[in-house]
Amino acid sequence: LLGVVLYKNGKYSEAENNFSRSLAIEPESAETNYNMAMTLSMQKRYSEALEYSVKAVQASSSNAAYLFTLGEISEALGDITNAIAVYEKSVAADKDYLPPRINLGKLYDEDGQFDKALNHLVVAYKLDPESFPVNNNLGNVYQHTGLYEDSIKHLKKAIEKKPNESKVRYNLAMAYIETENKDSAIKTLQELLKIDSNYWDAYYQLATLMYANGDERGASEVAKKLLDKNPDYARRAEMEALIM
Repeated sequence: LLGVVLYKNGKYSEAENNFSRSLAIEPESAETNYNMAMTLSMQKRYSEALEYSVKAVQASSSNAAYLFTLGEISEALGDITNAIAVYEKSVAADKDYLPPRINLGKLYDEDGQFDKALNHLVVAYKLDPESFPVNNNLGNVYQHTGLYEDSIKHLKKAIEKKPNESKVRYNLAMAYIETENKDSAIKTLQELLKIDSNYWDAYYQLATLMYANGDERGASEVAKKLLDKNPDYARRAEMEALIM
């Protein structure tokens, strides 16, 4: 109990010492091995955490949280194949447990397995329609599959939950561009640059959109601001062409 309190308060070294003493007495304890794995993971000591996480799962193979943590550690170590397999076991152990479905949605999306991503994320959305990662990941998958109106719906909801997530606003602007809603795309990019003034591609997209929308002076100002701030921008020539 003390180790858990220490862990929750961010005192990882003290928590680790406490769990080590407990494991010396009861080395096969599923809970203590799990807690040690979590403590080491928070310190990004994933290779060490893996050993304890495996022991926790071996001792309690149907515990969804233990399986999920093993999946997270595997993912952090770059073993995506094993991470997916363990996340799937976590879902099988508890179909209403949200975290593995979120991570599976992200990993399947990144691998281009969009149907599998949606299978998990649609269920996750039913479980928690207000979740930021659920809405963000759904928005991304729908964008990648060309369902832009659905993407816009979920990305907007994600922004409501975390207004300062600049990547989400950028993706929303891209979805607006795909639906030829230039005004909303411009507004979204302007909002993004108020949050993150160093989001270079947002300047590029904004300048390009403004020019296409007939605002040549505005496009010129945005392009100039981008090149003043980042003279080595990869698409410099395109931006120079917009400057009046």
